[in-house]
Amino acid sequence: MKIDYESVSAAFAHIIDNAVKYTARDTDLSVSFISDGDKYIVKFDMISIKIDDDESQIIFDENYSGRHTKKAGLSGKGIGLGIVRRLLALNKASISIASNGGTSFTRDQNPYQNNIISLEFMNRK
Repeated sequence: MKIDYESVSAAFAHIIDNAVKYTARDTDLSVSFISDGDKYIVKFDMISIKIDDDESQIIFDENYSGRHTKKAGLSGKGIGLGIVRRLLALNKASISIASNGGTSFTRDQNPYQNNIISLEFMNRK
């Protein structure tokens, strides 16, 4: 697999920064690496601020911060995940966010759920 080190490391740094910012305290962040034929998948699995179903795609739009992060006072400028998506696209990779419907709870009046961020890299030779 060929990648541009600087753009991929910047994307990973931002994802990890988001995970630290939005993951519920005293919970785990699991990172897994999967080789699946002609692609490689990196998954970040965490209990973090809830992302509503209708936000799963627009969360990558510039200037958009999730509604629950805004209510929690944790939102940024909404440019990060849009930049991550573009950096990954330069490397023929994609990003998606999904909830697996697992753990869900409220802490400090903020809703949390199990969220999985997946990065998929195509094997370029």
